[in-house]
Amino acid sequence: MSHATIMRFENAERSIDILQLLKICSALGADAGHILDLAQQQVQEL
Repeated sequence: MSHATIMRFENAERSIDILQLLKICSALGADAGHILDLAQQQVQEL
């Protein structure tokens, strides 16, 4: 994944798909399931 692509995610110029999320989480050693749980909680609070 290019630096430019990551910058577009950070600047909300591009949406991230699930496969990209999984790649990023894998690279960072993060739990994608936990991130999705947090996102779901935020949606439910709207």
